[in-house]
Amino acid sequence: ALNEKLAEASLSTEMVGNILVGFTGDADFNTLRNIANGKLNMAEYIALFAETADGFNYLIASKSGDTRNFAKALNENFSGKGGGRPDCVQGKIAKAEKQKLIDVLK
Repeated sequence: ALNEKLAEASLSTEMVGNILVGFTGDADFNTLRNIANGKLNMAEYIALFAETADGFNYLIASKSGDTRNFAKALNENFSGKGGGRPDCVQGKIAKAEKQKLIDVLK
């Protein structure tokens, strides 16, 4: 619970079209999922990135849209691995500039 509060406290977000994009320090997938669930009413898509030693963990969630194309684009552009269901995908990608991650989501 403390790690989740720290991750949420350090979360910086911005709206990119219909996507709420957020970056935080190191956080596991359960933490990212809990943060995303708390923000699902804020945008059609929630895309969260947690910086790790060798890249980013990502989680993209949506109540109504299909998130799998976002995972495919991130994985192809940033040597990533991951996937999931239409309402939620998660994975790991290599280090990249935050703006480049945002550009791939647009």
